[in-house]
Amino acid sequence: MPVPWNGLRLPVSRIFDIEKRAITIRQLRDMRSFLIGLCKTGLLKHTMEDGIMKDKKSQEIDWFEINLYDVTDEVIKKVIQHVDPHGARDSDYPTMKWYSWTEFVANGEQLAKLMISHWWGGRFFDFMNCIETLSADSRLSTSTPVWICTFACNQFGEDLGDSIKECPFIKVINLVDVTVLVVDRLAGSLKRTWCGLELYHTTDQEKELRVYTASGIVGGSTGRVSSGPLVEAVKWWDIRATEASEAAQRRQILNYIVHPDNEKVGVLKDEAGREILHPDNQALDDVEMRINKQNEYQHEAKLFKTHAKCFETLNMMVRLQVMAKIGLTNRSHGCSLPFPHERGIRLGQLRSLLRKAETTYARWRHTGDQCRYGPYPKDWADVCLIQLDYGYIKPQTKTAGKDGKGCSYMELVSDGPQIPQIAISESWTMKVCEFSNAIEWFADANHLLDSTTFVWDMTAMNQHEDGPKEAFTLASLLKKDGRNIYSAWAECESLLVVCTDQEQDMHKLWLLVDFELSARFGLSVYLSCPQGVLAATCPFPGGGWKVGSFDRSIAEVFQSMTYEKCCINKTDPVKRQKLMDFFASLNAECIPRLFSRLRQWTAGPIMRAAARSNKPELIHVQMVASHGLELTYDSNKGGNGETPLHLAASHGSLEVIDELLRFRACPNVQDSTRQTPLHYAVLAGQSEAVCKLLAAGANPHAESCFLETPLEVGDQNPASFLGVYTDKVVVILKEAIETPRFKPELEAHA
Repeated sequence: MPVPWNGLRLPVSRIFDIEKRAITIRQLRDMRSFLIGLCKTGLLKHTMEDGIMKDKKSQEIDWFEINLYDVTDEVIKKVIQHVDPHGARDSDYPTMKWYSWTEFVANGEQLAKLMISHWWGGRFFDFMNCIETLSADSRLSTSTPVWICTFACNQFGEDLGDSIKECPFIKVINLVDVTVLVVDRLAGSLKRTWCGLELYHTTDQEKELRVYTASGIVGGSTGRVSSGPLVEAVKWWDIRATEASEAAQRRQILNYIVHPDNEKVGVLKDEAGREILHPDNQALDDVEMRINKQNEYQHEAKLFKTHAKCFETLNMMVRLQVMAKIGLTNRSHGCSLPFPHERGIRLGQLRSLLRKAETTYARWRHTGDQCRYGPYPKDWADVCLIQLDYGYIKPQTKTAGKDGKGCSYMELVSDGPQIPQIAISESWTMKVCEFSNAIEWFADANHLLDSTTFVWDMTAMNQHEDGPKEAFTLASLLKKDGRNIYSAWAECESLLVVCTDQEQDMHKLWLLVDFELSARFGLSVYLSCPQGVLAATCPFPGGGWKVGSFDRSIAEVFQSMTYEKCCINKTDPVKRQKLMDFFASLNAECIPRLFSRLRQWTAGPIMRAAARSNKPELIHVQMVASHGLELTYDSNKGGNGETPLHLAASHGSLEVIDELLRFRACPNVQDSTRQTPLHYAVLAGQSEAVCKLLAAGANPHAESCFLETPLEVGDQNPASFLGVYTDKVVVILKEAIETPRFKPELEAHA
């Protein structure tokens, strides 16, 4: 794994103008590769004592969760101080010992072509997806510099100037033609006042504004992103609702937006007249409490009231830029469709449903029909799907339809047939927020368009019909033009199972029916949860089998699932008997094969967790209980192609290594970057693991996609800044390479 800096090229090339410290696409990709290597081997951990990271101290940082705060605190600062412990004081920077990341990796000034506005708390994985999509859309070369404050600013202390006019953000926007706003999953960038300043100056200078999410550009010719919670957040953005780390920073920016000459009103000045942008002076000139405890300071409240038109104009300018790219959406007139296989709901419509239900929850929670789960919770975060159905969907569709007797939700919001592509299986007792997050992970992993169509029983079935139902038999369920929801599955390509770690939600006969029929219809199966998604039968478009974090506890729920447990779970007795009769009508081998299949699909997360914690007994249980499971299966790999043996090697889990090798794990198996377990063990300095792997036949000459052998990784020692030392493993490798076992071909050639 190559380090993303130029070896021992010291001292660095100091770049005095911050706006000239852009970072190139190649340098960003190098940083990504470096971070992936540290995260997938478990070497990068939380070390911060303060704030929200305090309860995560010593925990491994997952590649799919790392954000730019983590990158700054755990990598940038530590690497620079480790590689250049003495630093260098410069006559122009007498108080600064170190420098920015761009200065560390660049050979000189790098003038920005684009300005990237973002929030540090967003996932770096999503951020880089935006950069890659932007690069492809704009056909940027790898040498194209883009300005990103995390890498441009000196994280050991940077003088940003005495006023907003002098701050680098303004200078960069003046320099470039395009500002790119990256909207993260939590829409954090839309809640930050500094990002608001960047949006204000971009529109004020009539520069082009592009908005990107992890799925791609908002609007544009591709039409990939035109809906969803992030887009809705952009459409309703309000500079007045943003926050900054320091209240005084926010006040100065809001003052500046009203009039540049007024930015220092209400901001504490030091004796030299320097205000908020100086790092040692971030305070207000009053101690006023916020009005209504949390809403606003009196100064800002008066500012918003006196200059309401100014702020509304800014809000509207940003919204119009977004809406112009998306275009107006036509209001649906509804339709009447007799069969569920015509009632797919588009991803954009599904997102809109969940957004509308959330924004109107305060109203319908008091008026919606009460379901058997009792009163609706106070907070939207606690609402479950069945409460969404009774409180929002059923009242919406109760008197709709051609005859006024009710219809499905899909018929209410669509103009005609929408043939489904993906079937959704879920428990109606799970929380709506968890369901929504799982859908978004699946959409991101598969790069879905807004027009991708799902069939979901809650939106596809007319829940007001009380006519006769078809018999619950295999023939009726496989009937393409039937009245049951499964008739729509014949049109689908995939099944998405939304999972939780609650046995009462997952151990259900209905779920077993879904799995069995997905096999009958030949559907690809994916398991999604609020933290990530797992490909069970077919890989994602990028070739991986896991995106995000698929919780081990969810995998254990599947592992413990039995037919008997599903039969005794709370289900209407009549329905339960029908389901049991259905399974009784199948071939006797169907149920054992079904559970064997489930155990194979979910064995990977458990075995990878066992490898990290050196629990060989879990490996043994999985290999014995999951009939037909092979360690070579791609579905056992993690998000970066790492197998349990890779992780056991990097964590020094010697007993797990022995157990995996006993079950014929390949010591030369490769991850997504063609690194072997030996690469992992060397990177982590695990000498005993290196010895075991070499004894098992690991190839010390194997090259990764970076054209590095394990010995070259050891010589470079990329994780030395984390206290990892590879001197011992280098000696072991050199001795091994010199033995006849690894030199027969060379000797024969000589």
